[in-house]
Amino acid sequence: MTMPFWLKTIVDVLSTPAIVIGIVALIGLLVQKKSAADVILGTLNSLMGVLIVSGGASVLVGGMSPLSGLFTQAFNIKGYYGQPETATAMILPALGTEIGLIMALGFLLHTILARILPWESTKQLYLTGHIMWSQAGVAALALYGYQLSGMPAIIIGSVFHAVYLTLSCAMAWIWIKKVTKGEFGFGHFQSSTVALVGFFSKLGDPKNDAEKLTLPGWLKIFKNPAIIGMLTILGTYLVPILVIGPAAVEAQYTGGKNFLVYSFIQASTFGAGIQIILLGVRMFVAEIIPAFKGIGDKIIPGAKPALDCPAIYPFSPVASVIGVIAFLIGEFIGMLLQIMLTPDFVFVINAVPIFFVGSSMGVIGNVHGGVRGAIICGFAAPLVWRLGFMPAIHMFSIETQALGPAGLDIMKNGILLGGGDNIWIILYSLLLSVFGFKPIGT
Repeated sequence: MTMPFWLKTIVDVLSTPAIVIGIVALIGLLVQKKSAADVILGTLNSLMGVLIVSGGASVLVGGMSPLSGLFTQAFNIKGYYGQPETATAMILPALGTEIGLIMALGFLLHTILARILPWESTKQLYLTGHIMWSQAGVAALALYGYQLSGMPAIIIGSVFHAVYLTLSCAMAWIWIKKVTKGEFGFGHFQSSTVALVGFFSKLGDPKNDAEKLTLPGWLKIFKNPAIIGMLTILGTYLVPILVIGPAAVEAQYTGGKNFLVYSFIQASTFGAGIQIILLGVRMFVAEIIPAFKGIGDKIIPGAKPALDCPAIYPFSPVASVIGVIAFLIGEFIGMLLQIMLTPDFVFVINAVPIFFVGSSMGVIGNVHGGVRGAIICGFAAPLVWRLGFMPAIHMFSIETQALGPAGLDIMKNGILLGGGDNIWIILYSLLLSVFGFKPIGT
């Protein structure tokens, strides 16, 4: 069932992070009765800062994206792509109205919960639009797996989604509060991973801050996160290229360009993406925090924005790249373990979690446990991401196979719901079972 025009407009607004941040900044500045010039500048700077972050993310992912195919070919892996946004996009033609209304009504109910709940950790507004959209898809698919669609799915799904938006911020707050000094929270589908893996940071010592490392001579270049990232990705490219063979890679991937030149440019593109993201984050955070004060003072007392994961990277930029390096190592080991333990459900190497989850865990690990905390958290995250959430992945795969006749079998297109907050599908399914709903198929 496709979405009507009015609903698609609302969904398009709510699922576009730049517009959401711009609207929030606009409301906050208007509530504070700022001058027209301040309102316009604050709103547009917030919006453009998020667009710069999005542009940097596209550049960064572009620098890493060929790694998936290279590793798959080098190690003969037949795997699945595990991005939740991709899964939601694929089921949109069949469940578009349900997903749209679950997202919109769930967010409205979430704002009410943030207003009435008394705890500091629940006084956060989830403002990461594309994650709200993808998690609404998770709720809609879980409900459809229990033979619920239309209005019953919209009502139940909106409650599920509101609870998710509220509790996922609260789960991460224990680790994020110290990182951001309580100025803003964490709104991303990593929240479950952050809540679990954050405890590993206690194995380190926050006094050994990665940002205070003293490096001699030319090694000082490793204080620059873009340089660290570039050199790491350069080495990462060379591993599968040497396994496949430079000649074959040049024929299939580089368009005939020398494999060393190709690897260097891809790695440099990754480093440039890091620089762009850090620039954009500093720009929009500098605007949104003062603007949000109006909402926190007048509309939802004590409320703070829960922002996309790159918002925390400037607090510990060197540690963010340490986290990426550790995550990359853990990701490779986790993939090998998946091949041995669950050969039918293996995720291919994916640039998105490597950078975004790795960076987050590096920052959080460093703030709470120094360099060692950043390394341990970065390394542990992909193991939890891949192996700790396998029950949810198996449950999802069973449901999608059962839903195949309705056109929702996304597995045949190489898609599975990945780790992170997609584990909430287990909670949704347990609740539906408790209340007597019967799943489709097994």
